[in-house]
Amino acid sequence: MEVLIVGPGSLGQVYAAAFARAGVQVLLLSRPARLQRLYQQGIRLQGALAGQWSVSSWPNESAGPQPTIVASDRLPGGFHPDLTLFTTKGHQLDDAASVLQGAPLQWIVGLQNGISKDERLAGFFGAQRVVGGATTIAAERTAGGEVLVAVTGTTWLGPRSAQGAAGKEAAPLLQKAVTMLQKGGLGAEYSTAIERAEWSKAANAAAFFGVSTLTRTPWSDAWTDPPLLRAALSLVREVAAVAEAYGTPVDDFTGMPIGRYLRQSEEETISNFAHMAQRRDPNLPPMRVSMLQDLLAGRPMEVEPVFGDLLAKAEAAQVETPRLRFVYHVLSGLNQKLMAQV
Repeated sequence: MEVLIVGPGSLGQVYAAAFARAGVQVLLLSRPARLQRLYQQGIRLQGALAGQWSVSSWPNESAGPQPTIVASDRLPGGFHPDLTLFTTKGHQLDDAASVLQGAPLQWIVGLQNGISKDERLAGFFGAQRVVGGATTIAAERTAGGEVLVAVTGTTWLGPRSAQGAAGKEAAPLLQKAVTMLQKGGLGAEYSTAIERAEWSKAANAAAFFGVSTLTRTPWSDAWTDPPLLRAALSLVREVAAVAEAYGTPVDDFTGMPIGRYLRQSEEETISNFAHMAQRRDPNLPPMRVSMLQDLLAGRPMEVEPVFGDLLAKAEAAQVETPRLRFVYHVLSGLNQKLMAQV
């Protein structure tokens, strides 16, 4: 099995390490500026998934057996990926996909935050080749290049209804990929309801990213802050209403019980989070959502993919989302300042 990972940031490195631990050949596609760091430092993970893996350049045919993880700034002719994972930030997805348009990729999955990633990838590669995916991995790259893994979470892979018969063809490969990720130390599940998983992740991200980023609070710290949890739950309800309008209601998934948040009282959910905080290993790094990481580092944030796309869908379905709109406008203002500084 060969896996191509496009975007060697913290998320891409976690997936590369997990697949490598399972004996899968991995190619990291990177910008030239980052390649030398990957070659020199390799992949170094700490926290919930720890270890160190070397990263080599794509070897010549005479170089002997290929290492498990290689990196390149282009897709080599001798590499034929069974599965391609896009792990870039949402606002970088189109540029990354355009580089590979026309390449011989078999099955393609986007693991960005946001609800429109599959549609955007389908525009480059065709709907039949794009499978569904979502993840709750939380990881953060340090200035020294190490990746702190706060939680391995769950990764869901599954065929999309838009694939039609091609979805059945993709199923065995996706099931194998799930098995490899599990062997590599990550939580992973094959899903026959991947659209529900993606909408549930969209609700999860919009709510928790919004509250965590606006208050600059690691999400794991917010677990014991009832006012912040109430604010997040109000956003969950709005996104759930949009999902319902599109015929894909949110549901309960491992570590992401969005459906339960809607069924039970706020007090019960607040109590659930308090118990989670008590059980969390204090030695693990704090869970800083990726949007908060970008804000603190002065990098542009994925405001449009996470919030703008949801608002556009809400407006098209005539669903009122005033809280989501408020968060979107405040974060957009912050984002404009960040982009002006880049």
